[in-house]
Amino acid sequence: MGAKLPYDHFNFHLSLIKHLHDRLLDISTHNTIQHTQNDSDFDLLDALNTLSESDQFDEDFAELGQKVICHIVANQPQLTPDVPRDLFWFFGGDCLHYMPDEEISCFQQLDEARYDAESSEEPFDYQREKNRIFGIL
Repeated sequence: MGAKLPYDHFNFHLSLIKHLHDRLLDISTHNTIQHTQNDSDFDLLDALNTLSESDQFDEDFAELGQKVICHIVANQPQLTPDVPRDLFWFFGGDCLHYMPDEEISCFQQLDEARYDAESSEEPFDYQREKNRIFGIL
């Protein structure tokens, strides 16, 4: 059975996945998202659709998410700017190879702030805290 992440945290990332799916669907209507010989059996849009319909973070979800992100970076680099950096961190695993140490450190701080807020049962505004930690105005 998969671990239930706090609803807001999971829902925030699920909305990023849905947005990425919609963005790539829009791109694919104008251009064909190319398939390489190595991934002919991997349908990127179907995989994103499967992720966007998930209701919990479990091992299968994490593995598929990592596969999607790594597939985009390795086989569709022109799509990489459309992938929110939060998803690299959220899925972890091999996705972390595509993140610089400084960015990983910022996401670690963000997770620590979220855990602190949850443990003291305080509200947590993910986007506001992310902007603070990353120095985004």
